[in-house]
Parts: sequence; C-alpha cells; structure tokens
Amino acid sequence: MVWIENSIHAAEQFRAPGAPQDVTELIRRPIEGAKGQGISEKEMQDEVGDLTEYVRDKLRAAKKAEDDRTDRRK
Repeated sequence: MVWIENSIHAAEQFRAPGAPQDVTELIRRPIEGAKGQGISEKEMQDEVGDLTEYVRDKLRAAKKAEDDRTDRRK
C-alpha cells in the first residue's frame, strides 16, 4: 500500500514535530481515500492482511530506523 508506505514516519527526535503516530488515524485516511477510488477495505486487507497490525509494524520499523539514525549521530 503505497499511501501507507509514504505516510508513516517516526516522530522526529529533539522535540521537532513528527508525523502522526495514531494508528487509527493512519488507517482511517487510506480507507476513506480508497473508497473514493472504488477500493473496499476488504480489498485493502486482502493485500496486506490486518490493517492495524500492518500500520503498527510500519510505525515500529520507522521508529527503529529513526532511532538508528540518531544513534549514529552520537
């Protein structure tokens, strides 16, 4: 799901504003957008499985990448 891939980012470090971290919000937006294109929530789930787990996994990976990036700066 390209939209999710492009929309999930770790919260930035050092008090800078980050991307939304609310899983419910990150799921709601692509579902609404997909409906406008004639794609059902079921079709999305058929592609990636459980949407909540999919987004949580993406957030974890983004956070780890951000943590690794900031650790390299130290």
